[in-house]
Amino acid sequence: MKKTRTLPLRRVFLIPLALFLISFTGLVWALLVDGLPDVFAGIAVAVSVIVPGWFVLRRR
Repeated sequence: MKKTRTLPLRRVFLIPLALFLISFTGLVWALLVDGLPDVFAGIAVAVSVIVPGWFVLRRR
């Protein structure tokens, strides 16, 4: 029988929490700031789509 290792909750939720904080900050920043910083806000929001997509494609 194969042994499965368990991960602590902190390690399981660290990346999703970081992605949430980055995308939430980008959304708030996009609402509060106009001009060139909107580009950086868009990049921050896009990170929450790009990173999981990269991991999905990497596993194939």
